[in-house]
Amino acid sequence: MRITPPEARQIVQQIFGAQPDRVEWPGGRSRKTFIVVYAGKKYVVSRRSGPGRARLEATALEALGQRGLAPVLLHLHESWVVQSYIPGERLAELLAGDTASSDMVAAAARSLALIQRAAAEAGLNALMPVIGARDGWVADLLAIPSRIAAGHGWPEPQLDLERLEHILSQPPRSFVKWDARPGNAVMAPVSRQPVWIDWEHAGLRVAADDLAWLVCDEWFPAGQSAERVAIDAFKSIYADQFEFDFDRYLRCFGVFHMLVRASLILGQVAKHGWGDETKLLALDQIGSVPSRLITLCERGQRWSALEPALQPLAPLFASISEFAAKPGTDH
Repeated sequence: MRITPPEARQIVQQIFGAQPDRVEWPGGRSRKTFIVVYAGKKYVVSRRSGPGRARLEATALEALGQRGLAPVLLHLHESWVVQSYIPGERLAELLAGDTASSDMVAAAARSLALIQRAAAEAGLNALMPVIGARDGWVADLLAIPSRIAAGHGWPEPQLDLERLEHILSQPPRSFVKWDARPGNAVMAPVSRQPVWIDWEHAGLRVAADDLAWLVCDEWFPAGQSAERVAIDAFKSIYADQFEFDFDRYLRCFGVFHMLVRASLILGQVAKHGWGDETKLLALDQIGSVPSRLITLCERGQRWSALEPALQPLAPLFASISEFAAKPGTDH
């Protein structure tokens, strides 16, 4: 349920003990986060789905905020989290533009690995819930290609589901930010380092998942160069020491994550048609732009070709690309 302006002012009164100078809605009023300007300073106020989810986010912010990797937790009130405001541009806007540099890409990937290391040092591996612990979670992920194909009349990929489930289920669990898409990072103007926001979904999964969220997003730069920079930067923090086949897992999880993103884009196009890239970036929305979907599918085709268990997915990515390249098609 969206937050109304009167409700926002009421909760600010409860938390701050006074009315704000003003309330801002940078992501639009459909979001559950708004910015409060109080006594000349900005604060971020978010409503989470319940007190438990809010406490989870607060736990992550307490451990990581003082290290400059996340906003600083300022207040927790029932389902509401108040945190410091981070000025700067969203990473998605920077990566989607013509000025995205290798240093920026490397900094983003490296920061995710540093977050994982800091979380382990702070004991978060013992405090956070496991993501995807529900029976059938991996099976649901593996079913996405069939759902996409069925919804568009494309041939269903014939996958070795048992093999893929084995690859995706074996790695050890540790702290991940999760939802580490480029839109959830702000590039701090002074340090030029990313600060990651929106921690309500943090938990325990596979370390490579955070990297997949970054690289396998539609706003991430096209081509192999940027993805190689990101992968190498992430692995450098771990000194390339993993208890599982990192590259194989990243390919497998990454390809299915790209299909999740493609499915979301196709859903948006079916409902609203293709979007305007500038507006979508400004509002931190799904990249329902033909060029972004094509870039995503080109990466998906390349990664699929590198792993025998993924190769049947290449024709599906090709079909999605053809759909995006065809002028005037919204369905």
